[in-house]
Amino acid sequence: MMRRSATILAALAMTGGATGKEPPVTLNASMPADASGVVLMQVSVEIGEGWSASAAGIPKPLLQLDPGEGAKLEGKVLEGRAQARNEYLFAPFERAVDPGSTQVPMQVVDQNKSIGVNLVAYVRKEGDDKAYFVRRRVELPLVAGSTASSSSAATKSTWGPADRQALSIGQKAPDFALPKADGSSVQLSSYLGESDVIVTTYRAYW
Repeated sequence: MMRRSATILAALAMTGGATGKEPPVTLNASMPADASGVVLMQVSVEIGEGWSASAAGIPKPLLQLDPGEGAKLEGKVLEGRAQARNEYLFAPFERAVDPGSTQVPMQVVDQNKSIGVNLVAYVRKEGDDKAYFVRRRVELPLVAGSTASSSSAATKSTWGPADRQALSIGQKAPDFALPKADGSSVQLSSYLGESDVIVTTYRAYW
């Protein structure tokens, strides 16, 4: 079910942004000392001084959790379009979080496996009128006391169907056209050399 419809946000940047450097965003995850029964995985999102995740794009950073076969997340699981149509996030696999620490309750099924944690966010630096899309991913072993940290962009993700042909960060995008709200279309190639391009796709039902 997770790999069928869990992606709520995807982005593709044609160039690296004004700074040419990755924004200072770090994703950390850790397992408690006791990994039996219902446990609280600790996930923290650290954003560098002078940067904000609330002043650009989506209002908060988003966590996407991929427990695979090793863990079972606690909370109501939405099934299909009927249940998800009025939900902003696909619970319990997606959640909006504030920068800082977040607890994720779950049951460990197999300590030989890991849980994937994706972070997607837009951040903006004070005095900069551009927003930067940030994606981080860690694979946290489901072993008591394990930790994982990422401060660099994820280069791949298992989100979505296993056979999906996804682009890696830095890979050249093919030209494509997308419909606009007014019924017209926009062509990616029309922006070539003009400006940075970010394409966002929100899973929602209207």
